[in-house]
Amino acid sequence: MRRFSVTVIRLVGSLLLALSLGFAAPARADEDDATQKYLQAVEAYEAGEYETALEGFREAFSASESPNAQLYIARCLVSLGRNAEGYRTMSATVALARDKAQSESRYAQTRDAAAAELAVLEPKVAKLIVALSEEVDDAAITIDGAALPTEFWGKPYAIEPGTITVEASAPSYLPSEKTISIDAGDTETVALNLERDEPGDDDDDGSGLDIGPLRGAGIGVAILGVGGLVAFAVAGSAAESKFDDVSVACGGVTCSDDSQNDTIDEGKTLQTVANVTLGVGLGLVAGGALMIILGGTDDEPVEEETISLSAGPTLGGGYAQLEVLF
Repeated sequence: MRRFSVTVIRLVGSLLLALSLGFAAPARADEDDATQKYLQAVEAYEAGEYETALEGFREAFSASESPNAQLYIARCLVSLGRNAEGYRTMSATVALARDKAQSESRYAQTRDAAAAELAVLEPKVAKLIVALSEEVDDAAITIDGAALPTEFWGKPYAIEPGTITVEASAPSYLPSEKTISIDAGDTETVALNLERDEPGDDDDDGSGLDIGPLRGAGIGVAILGVGGLVAFAVAGSAAESKFDDVSVACGGVTCSDDSQNDTIDEGKTLQTVANVTLGVGLGLVAGGALMIILGGTDDEPVEEETISLSAGPTLGGGYAQLEVLF
């Protein structure tokens, strides 16, 4: 009989605890299930089985949204050494119980108990206020890799004291990161600034040619040289045309009179111009090529066959080709 009495007393005690903490007599099957989970979790909590109790209280809260189940979730977290998470859960319990107590007075006791335990936890946690310097679409903030809920942006958020890393990120923006140390009982503010990730000079992959002042001037000189070679080709072609006219007029032999002297003089002048522009053009191209080679950065290797030049006379003119490998 004595053992039976102990069992009955324990069962009655658990039922009284459930009733006093807001679990009324079940009216539906889901409420009955929530009550059973809660009672089993209470027994596990009293036995020091906090992980098991935590799981049970979470199931009970999911089914009933009872502030009492949430209160015990916070207690389990604190017992497991997870003070910051326990603090956040206890804060939510105070708010939930306060709202429910307006229509159900039995939750006033839960509200007061959660508020008292929250005050005890206060000096054991640190608080962090994280804010972005400006609003950015699709931004995300993490604390040591864990997402910071948007409802806590710009508001105190309980964390474990120590060294933490805060990071903000968003599509098309460069990530912003700060690492700080924070002690228990302290509150720190971290402001993060996101800057757009725009391609610029720093994004050069090294595949192009570095255009410095000397190299740029060299390219300009080389282009002038190519122009001189083109002028040589044009003048040479014109001179050849004049000589052809003289040959046709004289029947393919040397003229015996002075009738073609003016044409011959024009042809000689054009040939002289062609020869001069050829020399000048070749000189400019060679000088420009040298400036291009020497105008790179100090750490840029100069490869052989970087610049190739070919030029020469042809029948009735000439040709020139400049090739710069970038």
